[in-house]
Formats: sequence, C-alpha cells, structure tokens
Amino acid sequence: MSVMLYLILAAVIIIALTAYAIYSWRLVFKQKKAQAEALKVTSQQQCEAEDAARVNILTMLRVVEQGQVSVTEAAIRIMSYRLALPVGEQQQAFFKPFDELALATAHIPILDNWKALTPSQQQAFDDERSVLELRYQADIDAAVATYLSSHS
Repeated sequence: MSVMLYLILAAVIIIALTAYAIYSWRLVFKQKKAQAEALKVTSQQQCEAEDAARVNILTMLRVVEQGQVSVTEAAIRIMSYRLALPVGEQQQAFFKPFDELALATAHIPILDNWKALTPSQQQAFDDERSVLELRYQADIDAAVATYLSSHS
C-alpha cells in the first residue's frame, strides 16, 4: 500500500508541476505578446512623430520663403522639429545653416526674459539678430530652395 501512496503522491506532484509550467509558459507568452504590441505602438508613434516633423519643417520652410517669419525663429523651430527625425536625417547638410544661426542667436533672450529687457536692450539684440540673419541668409536661402525643390 505504501508504494501505491508514493505513486499517487508522485502523480500529484507531477500534475502540479505540469500545471505550474503551463501557467508560467502562458504568463511569459502574454508578456512577450504585450511587449511586442508596446514595441509596435512605440514604433508607430515614432513614425508619426517623424512624419509630423517633416511636415512641420516643410511648412516652416515655405513660411520662410514667403517672408512670414524671421529666419532666426525658423531656424530655432526647424532645429526643434529635427530632433524627431532619425539620426541619419538629422545629420543632413541642409540643416547646417539653420544650426549655425540657431547657435549664433541662442544667447538672445526670449518670451518673458525678452519682455524684461529695456527697449534699448531689445533694440541691441534685434540689431545683432539682423546682422546674424544677414550673415547666414544666402546659405539659408540656398538650403530652403534645395529642400523645397526636392520635396515638392
């Protein structure tokens, strides 16, 4: 009788371990499925962000071409939009004059800091910005024309 008891006990242990293994496998399967879905959603969101950045860059270039915004503001915005692009696209030579102008004007206060300046300080920064825009204008115009002709 004791052998029969051991066999029953062994069968119960095997059944319990099998049930636990099946439970663990299903749990891992669900986790992998959830991870794959999350990766798919993240990838889709990244693609949407990249597309939105390209549209925003193109829109900003058209606005610059029409003279509706300062070149400095466009450079700052384009540099911001560019961050959503894949690294390879971020490195395109097209962005160089915008980078240079954005960096050259980065010290100029904006928003509330701008409002806190005296009129004479604002004028001095406006004059400096105008000089910098003139310095980079030809390169930016060439970049805008090249980009728009290849993306229209």
